[in-house]
Amino acid sequence: MEQSRLLILLQLLLIAAYYDTKYRVIPNPLILMGVFSGALLLPFSLLSQLKYLLTFIAALMLLCPVFYLGGAGAGDLKLSAIVLSFLGITDGARVLLPACAIALIQMLLFHRKTVPFAQPLLLGAIPTLLPGVLLLP
Repeated sequence: MEQSRLLILLQLLLIAAYYDTKYRVIPNPLILMGVFSGALLLPFSLLSQLKYLLTFIAALMLLCPVFYLGGAGAGDLKLSAIVLSFLGITDGARVLLPACAIALIQMLLFHRKTVPFAQPLLLGAIPTLLPGVLLLP
């Protein structure tokens, strides 16, 4: 079941990166699909569902200052919270930290104040998630 969750997360990030690049928006139906698919693929127990939901809410609350300071859009914030709730805080940070570094490099190289964050999020997720999907150690 773990591999299917990682594969779904990679697919979600790929679709989000496409929309964010082309339209500069991450559609809310995609966000809802990510939230619900993450919850549905967990072992069905009240504790696991509650942990997933609380992680999503906590991630949203922790990332809200970035949105209010203009550092990211609401879709970027919600997508990052999905990554954190899918992977947990520790593994999620292994995706978010490289993604932030990639976004900063893009901003510096292309002299922009903002970049579509779904692209760096996908690039940050590939080294972390792909080994689990491909059954590599």
